Amino acid sequence: MGIQIEVDAEALRRILKAEGIRNQERILAFSEVIRVAELGWYGLFSDTTISPLDCTGGQWHRQKPENAAFRTILECRIDADVLYIHAIVRRDETTYDRVCAMFQNLNR
Repeated sequence: MGIQIEVDAEALRRILKAEGIRNQERILAFSEVIRVAELGWYGLFSDTTISPLDCTGGQWHRQKPENAAFRTILECRIDADVLYIHAIVRRDETTYDRVCAMFQNLNR
């Protein structure tokens, strides 16, 4: 069946608005997530745009498309064959502070 992509649409909508992510950036982010999902798990983890986030103990990953001013925050739920999109965030000096706070709030 392959990797399924899941997202909490309402939560993501709030994050996109707060982060100032433009429509064309959202489209690029989703197309890149679809691209790596189609690679399967081995290909996804081999893709150079994907890397684990230390502040989440490697539970969440970031995807950084080439020349993008945003990062897509993903969770690889391998046992369920799901790639979960947690956020699309603006890349700046506090990006990963915000992502770590999201992770901590969800895992209390």
